[in-house]
Amino acid sequence: MLDIRTLLVMGVLIHLLMGGLTLMVAFGGRYRQTLMWCVAACALGAVAYAAGLVMLLQGRSDPSLWLPSLFLIAAYACLWASLRQFSVRPSRLMLAAGPLAWAALGSWPAFMSSYEWARIAFSILAVAYMALCMRELVSGWANNRWLALVVLFLVFVHTAYHLLRIVILAGVSFSPAWQPDFSVTVLVNVLFIISMTYAILAMASSRAERFHQHAARHDALTGLANRRVLFEWSEPRLVQAREEYKSLSVLMCDLDHFKQINDNYGHDAGNRVLVVFADVLRAAAGRENLCARIGGEEFVVVAPGRGQTEAERLARRIQVGLEASTDLLPRKMTVSIGIAYTATVGYNLDRLLIRADQALYQAKNDGRNCFRTWSGDTAAHPIADNVDFRQP
Repeated sequence: MLDIRTLLVMGVLIHLLMGGLTLMVAFGGRYRQTLMWCVAACALGAVAYAAGLVMLLQGRSDPSLWLPSLFLIAAYACLWASLRQFSVRPSRLMLAAGPLAWAALGSWPAFMSSYEWARIAFSILAVAYMALCMRELVSGWANNRWLALVVLFLVFVHTAYHLLRIVILAGVSFSPAWQPDFSVTVLVNVLFIISMTYAILAMASSRAERFHQHAARHDALTGLANRRVLFEWSEPRLVQAREEYKSLSVLMCDLDHFKQINDNYGHDAGNRVLVVFADVLRAAAGRENLCARIGGEEFVVVAPGRGQTEAERLARRIQVGLEASTDLLPRKMTVSIGIAYTATVGYNLDRLLIRADQALYQAKNDGRNCFRTWSGDTAAHPIADNVDFRQP
């Protein structure tokens, strides 16, 4: 069994080190508030073990190591607050309920004179905060299931330890500094707080990485795919469609008279129109198709498995959806759509986009608020064939 004083010194140093590292990460990342709660948990853990060490060096075991336990309970509360902040939920009264309950028990003479009662009360409060942590993890684990499972396992093991501590040591009377129980509990608590802090750091880092990946691959205003994703997503599906002799259609959409919205109502209104139209595209296209924004008011829908008839039905649904969203717009808006599909163009995305753009040009010439399908008559569509849609 390790010497208690050595364990306490190690606990102080490890908590300070982990807290310092977490503090440096917190000031350089997105999840500052989440990590600052972890820093607080490490700081409170360090204070708890420092207070316990001072009491033991002074030969004191009363009042049942009440003060160090108070700091540890507050550290548990901070870990729970960190998980709530990570889930974008504010901390509630329960954050202070545990430390306040322990402080209230400290004014009860019978409690202060019984280490067994103190041990049971501490374990119950620890289990309560662990249950709250598990609730946060289960409610938000879909964001990062594997990391959440790791943290959930850590919480479960710590909960099981405190429950066993209540059951196995029930009726056993000994001093607060009794070597087996005290040493193991100190070690378990140190490992738990450090493991939880590291795990929450990993969760925050993983989510930040996903955020940056999403930002690099999606339009910031509408959340639709950008040009990069348009080509990455479409090209393998074109290969598959060609191998399986299936159709694929491309719809080029352009909001009619969009510049007038910016000129007459301001850019905020124009942005709102773009966001509403992006929602219309998502609703009309469904999950099996890709919607992308490639320019100011220009959008593309790639529809695998759809030939001319299905693509024209999709175009009509987009127009009807925009008409139904008039209440969300500063004025009535319409959209012109050009369609190209593989049966007449071939399985090349660049050429599909060019032909869809030529069909869109024809829709604009025909009075807007309509859709046109590229027919193969290049003479009627005077747009160059060397347009590069990969460049903004």
